Amino acid sequence: MGGFLGEGKRVRSVFLGRLVEGYLIYIGRASSGLDEEKSVLLYDVLSRLVIEECPFSVLPPLSKKEKPVWVLPRIAVEVEFLEYTSEGFLRHPVLRGIL
Repeated sequence: MGGFLGEGKRVRSVFLGRLVEGYLIYIGRASSGLDEEKSVLLYDVLSRLVIEECPFSVLPPLSKKEKPVWVLPRIAVEVEFLEYTSEGFLRHPVLRGIL
């Protein structure tokens, strides 16, 4: 995980990545699977890891309104997904847990 979109003191969605040869590669974002309790807990943990610059090797796609919070990629999550798209992104990712 390399960042999130927040709302108050909750995480709305997380930016997912995987390490490839020392680089954090963006593979999608997930918001499904975040209940209120996980969202608040994750915000508390991630808010201690905030950094200024995007940790991904390539900036993830963002709308002009989105204000991502970048974090050190120290927290791993378990994600269920259907498949990888032809672009290398996760199709329908759902967070299953914080590792």
